[in-house]
Amino acid sequence: EAPGTGQVLRMLHKSCSILRHSLSAELLLEEFLIELRESLCINRAAVFLRAIPGQGNSQLFTSACAFGISPLVLEHAELTLDSGIGGHVFRSGRILRRNSAEVKSDPSMACEFDLLGVRVAIPILDQESVIGVAMLDERITGETIPNEELALIFSLLEQLGPAIQNCHWHEQVSAQHEMMKEILCNIQVGCVVVGQDLNVLHANDRARALFPRSHRPSQTFDISDLPQIISGKVFKVLKTGQAVLDFKCQAVSAPGKHFQITITPLPTENSPAPRAALLEVGDCTAADLSHQSEIETANPRLAQMVKAGNGVLPAIHPEQGKDELAQAIAIN
Repeated sequence: EAPGTGQVLRMLHKSCSILRHSLSAELLLEEFLIELRESLCINRAAVFLRAIPGQGNSQLFTSACAFGISPLVLEHAELTLDSGIGGHVFRSGRILRRNSAEVKSDPSMACEFDLLGVRVAIPILDQESVIGVAMLDERITGETIPNEELALIFSLLEQLGPAIQNCHWHEQVSAQHEMMKEILCNIQVGCVVVGQDLNVLHANDRARALFPRSHRPSQTFDISDLPQIISGKVFKVLKTGQAVLDFKCQAVSAPGKHFQITITPLPTENSPAPRAALLEVGDCTAADLSHQSEIETANPRLAQMVKAGNGVLPAIHPEQGKDELAQAIAIN
């Protein structure tokens, strides 16, 4: 008999209640086990997961979520890929019952079942391999769970596996993002990351201090906050993919300030255009003034020549001019 509208809506409500935990593997599993407990009428279950590569021993399954089992037992209970329940499920990829011939012939598997007080082990698969094991007891009435229901639970766990992996990837990306944010915030030069659409993706405190704007909210920074000569260079890098290295400039909007910038394109796969550009800005005003002061102290006449640029140079003897000009170039 086809389920009624009310039953279908209740089933949909239960399914959707899991979605709000899509970024936390622990909460996702907890919600799933609650639904499983109500549906199967069981009072003991546990989920063991393999550690993420680089964040623990990936050869072990450790407890991620459980109910009805002592925390002290779970703290010391581990399944391994080499032997016992974990090894058998990992190699076979099939459901394992406590009263099966395989368990009866393997004392280590029987001991693990009895220690946890469960009767069934079900593999949790993602698209590549076994990432975990769900351990379930019999119903509270003492009845065993039929094969048809176990097969359905296996299919549900097969859908849950990729969701668990997505949670782990989200946690890794979030951790890396926080680490990079911390690095950029504490670096001694101004750092600004600009996207393809010229939106500022990140600007550290040093960059905000170098290019202040009155009445700007603390968390905002726009491409318009950069001097035009610098934003123009950023735009060119995003269009051409060619880096700008150690470019010195002065900005009309920041009179008296000398900046040294480096702009690095951040490439993307299968696209010639970079997805973003990293702008590094240093204030070299003090260094430039100090260098100029050294020139003036060493030889005021040479300092005049360096300052003159395209202006009128003072009258000097040709031979003397050659020597002093050579010295000025060497000093610079």
